[in-house]
Amino acid sequence: NNHDDISFRFNPPEERDVLLNFLDPEEKYTFKRNKTVAIRLATAFQNNPELIKKAFDLLLNLPTVPVIYYGEEVGMKNIAFEEPPFDMRRYTRGRFDWKMAQDKVNDPNSLYNFIRQKIKQRNFSSATENAKISQ
Repeated sequence: NNHDDISFRFNPPEERDVLLNFLDPEEKYTFKRNKTVAIRLATAFQNNPELIKKAFDLLLNLPTVPVIYYGEEVGMKNIAFEEPPFDMRRYTRGRFDWKMAQDKVNDPNSLYNFIRQKIKQRNFSSATENAKISQ
């Protein structure tokens, strides 16, 4: 099962429509009676590195367990289809681009290294908080 979609089924219809229109205005990756979307950040934010970084910054600063799907850390986009399949989750991600990943690992200014640094900061903050609590 590839349950890597964002469901808005519990949102009020007006709110759901605004969110889905923002993330997937062409409805290429929306399914389940227009209540769910399976879209990568690079696709949703049209490959804008600043918006993608802001999204990861928010994700990694929330007091929850962050989920990063493979390929997001290197800016992979959704696969383009002429006719979308019935269930986008099965086809959205595609094959991992190892060449792109290696290029991002080697680039100190890449999205990959930005996320890596944010995770280190998060881990350090968590360790510091745990040390304060145990004292």
